[in-house]
Formats: sequence, C-alpha cells, structure tokens
Amino acid sequence: MTAFSPNGTWIAAGSNEGTITFWNLRDGRVLTGPSHRGEVFEIAFSPDSSKLISGGSDSFAFMTQVSNGAKLFQITNEDWVEDLTFSPDGKWFVTVSDDQRIRVWDTATGKEKIRMLQDSFLSSVEISPDGQWLATTGYDKTVRVWNAATGAEMFQIPINGDGNVLAFSKDGKYLISGDQIGEIHVWDISALPASTNYFQLESVASNVQYSPSGDWIAVSDEKQVWLLNKNQIATQSGIVQAPPILSFDAFIEEIIVSPDSKWIGVTTDEGEVVLYNVAARSKRTVEKFENVPAIVFSSDSTRLITGDFDGYVQAWDVTNGELLLDLLSNETEIMSLASAADPTGCGFAGQAVDPRCADR
Repeated sequence: MTAFSPNGTWIAAGSNEGTITFWNLRDGRVLTGPSHRGEVFEIAFSPDSSKLISGGSDSFAFMTQVSNGAKLFQITNEDWVEDLTFSPDGKWFVTVSDDQRIRVWDTATGKEKIRMLQDSFLSSVEISPDGQWLATTGYDKTVRVWNAATGAEMFQIPINGDGNVLAFSKDGKYLISGDQIGEIHVWDISALPASTNYFQLESVASNVQYSPSGDWIAVSDEKQVWLLNKNQIATQSGIVQAPPILSFDAFIEEIIVSPDSKWIGVTTDEGEVVLYNVAARSKRTVEKFENVPAIVFSSDSTRLITGDFDGYVQAWDVTNGELLLDLLSNETEIMSLASAADPTGCGFAGQAVDPRCADR
C-alpha cells in the first residue's frame, strides 16, 4: 500500500507486516513510522501533506506526523480498518471497518464526531470534493450517501455485487462505484439537498428535544445540556459556542421538556433527577435514586412523575421539588411513563404488568 503526498515531497508505504515507511523525494531521507500489529490496508495523506493516517488488521488507525514519523495518536475500531480518507480541508477524517461502522474523527484531537452503521463489512469510503457527502459501500451490496455534517443517510442504492471501490467526479456531481462482479455504476447526485446549517457538539449527541412552544431546543452530549433559541438554531453552523446550561459528573440518560416549555427534566446514570427552570435559569435536584428512573411531566406541567426499578411511581412539585404523593407501589420495574391529557392520569410500562395506574 503506497501513497504520494499532495505536495509531491513524500512517498509513504504500508506493508503486510504492519510497518509504515516514508521517503522524502527532495532530500532522500527515509523515516520509519509507527508499526501496526498486522497488515496495513490503507494509508492517506492530509491535504497539507503534514499528516498520514493508516489503518489495518489490528483494528487501529494511527495518525502520524510526516516530518519525523512520530505517532500523534491512535484510535480503536472494533474490527479491521478497511479504508480511510481525509476531508478536503483536513480537519476531519473517516474510517470504515469490518464492525460495520462508519466513523468521523477530529484530526486535531482524535475524538469521534459522528458514527453511522451499515449492514455488513465495509470496504470503501470517499468524501465529495466539497466535503458535504460521504459515500460508502461494502458487503451488503449497497452504495450509501451520507450527510457529512450530520451523519444522516441521504439514500442507498442496491448493487448486484459486493461493493469494492468508489469515486466522486471532480465537480462532485457524479458518484461512481465498482463491485466484485465487475459492474460499474454512475449516479448523478447533483440534486441532493445540502444542510443549510447545523451545529456540532464536542462529543456524542445523546438527546435532542424541541420545546412544545417551538422557541428553543434542548440538546445534550454525555455530560452537558445546552439550550438554543430560534435565532441560534437558524444561524448556527459548526461547534456550539454557547455555554451549557447544565453540567454533570455522571452521564446523562434522558432529558424531557414540560408541556408548557417552562421546565426541563434530566436523569443521569447515577440515578440523579434534576429540574431546570428555563425562565429563572436555575436547577434543583429532586431526588437521587439507586437506579435510573423513568420520568414524565404531568400534562399541566405542575408535577414531575418518576418511576423506579423498585416499582414506585411518585409525583413531585416542580416549583419546590417536594414529594407530593406516592401514586403506586408495585414490585415490577417501571421502564417508562406516559402522561394523559387529564393531569390526574398517568400510565407506565414495566415487565408483564397492566400498563395503567389509577387516577389520583
């Protein structure tokens, strides 16, 4: 496996023994890069020729500094890394692997930005010249096009053989694929609608909730929650710059919004239940359970209902966080809750139980 740097200065080679070697065509230097523990399947230079990514049968991708052969970081996939490529601006790159995952990574930090899933081993990935689209193919006999900013699948096309290679035309209007039975296909993708704007969290986006009023959205990553208003939603593009409204030491499990859009409820994997007052920008911890509870707001937004693994369903006053009453005591785990239009009614789902609870 060999590659020329875009500036014409370097040749790099990855071997079936896992070694990576650089040759400088101008001064004759030979550098040895990091070694994979198995065959190197793919290597790629960054657009500015300063970095090289490599992937192989050890399920790792290495980022290497070309000037000295030093490994900057390594990232782990769950199976062989079959293909990889840089974005046109070099700020991110993509790996595809036999674990059926397409992963988008930040070049500077090595952090995962987006993850997509295909139905079988992946063999090839390409990025459109404008950086808007990812194309992937593999052993599920499909070619798929994804929005590079959001990870949304735009379309998938069935092909007759296992997908093998992909290429975009220079103007990005056409996508070409080749499969293992020798068929070549060309598709016009010029009519694909691009996102007008998007926003990016610095880690995995775990929850997104639109307020019933339509004025804002609440989004969370693993440990933080943001509130973005309509103007921010309309104009945001790139990493979210606004500070989070909530930060936790534990991982966030769920966020919900009250019907009147005045309250946000949050649970964490340590069993903490938090209420956030949107107007006052203040939070209150309602309770800390032994396990992660299910939560729902009453339809009049005056109460937060919790249901836990011990079978207790309880109502809490949203204004002061005090327990109002125990709605139900059941020996079955409460897995989820729903609020009826009548603010006195609620329902729950557990394991092999009648999914109703009495009006109070």
